[in-house]
Amino acid sequence: MQIRIKFTKFGANSIFGGFAPGDRMRADAALARHLVGEGVAVYDEPVNQGPMTFCESVVIPPVDTIPEPKAEVETKPARAKKGAK
Repeated sequence: MQIRIKFTKFGANSIFGGFAPGDRMRADAALARHLVGEGVAVYDEPVNQGPMTFCESVVIPPVDTIPEPKAEVETKPARAKKGAK
């Protein structure tokens, strides 16, 4: 289960990078417990919350069925640079 934490100190980690006070992160329960225990973060939500809910799945058609855009691009002649002869 993932738990959201909020950092209270500056620091960095080789896995998830740098963090600063106020940054939030969802972490595995063991990692969250470790960071809170070290004093660099606090729990940002109740620890015993229900399962996470996700939005509906979206079906994306295969690339070969998507029509090519028919936008025409207007090209302008290149402008001469100042001082060029």
